[in-house]
Formats: sequence, C-alpha cells, structure tokens
Amino acid sequence: MSDARSRILQRLREVDHRDQADIDRPVISHAWSRQEKLERFSERMSAVRAEIHQTREQDWSNELHQILKRKGARNLAFAADSPPGKLLQSELSSGDIEMISCNRDIEHWKQEIFEQLDASFTGCLGGIA
Repeated sequence: MSDARSRILQRLREVDHRDQADIDRPVISHAWSRQEKLERFSERMSAVRAEIHQTREQDWSNELHQILKRKGARNLAFAADSPPGKLLQSELSSGDIEMISCNRDIEHWKQEIFEQLDASFTGCLGGIA
C-alpha cells in the first residue's frame, strides 16, 4: 500500500464518529446551464486530481469496466440493490472483476474495505467541488 494511501486510511480510521450537529446554511443557487455545471464541476474535481469520464447513459457501465481493467482493479464494491448496481451486476458479470456487494454493515467488512478493496462505485444526484 502506498504511503499516501496509508496516511488517508489512517486519517479515516481516526475520525470522531460522534453525531455531528446539523449545519444550518442557506443553499445558493446559480442559473448555470447544464453544460456550464458539468464544465465547472469537472474543472474543480480535476483540480484535486479526480478523474472525470463523461459518457453517454448507455455506455457508462462499459466505460467503467474498461477503466477498471486498465487500472488493474481486481474487485469492485457496489450497492447491489440500486438500479445502477443491478445494471453493473449484469454488465460486469464476465468474471474478470469480482463484484462485491456493499449492502452490509460496515463494521462487518471494515478490514476488507481498507486492505483488500481495489475500487468502489457510488452514485449521487449532485456533487460539491
């Protein structure tokens, strides 16, 4: 495991897991077009070394599979009960990447997450960058 990854994982392990107080802030809305939002999001995520891959809806699972193979990922954690998770199960069932359902209590597989998991897939309706 790389030193950078070890440091990140150590910080995650040290997080205080007590309930956090809700933050009461107004939401700021901008009148950006869809394209402007994508460009701004991609620009800001790239600034922190995130990889952005824009694909068409019908191509995303194949694109993800190719990225995982190219990077040498042996396994992928995903939410098996979610619509994208169900698609991934059917699309990536060739066996070259082990599909690991993350629909379980984190306490039961924390060690696996930190020591054996190569990649994970999550979804969201928005992002903050």
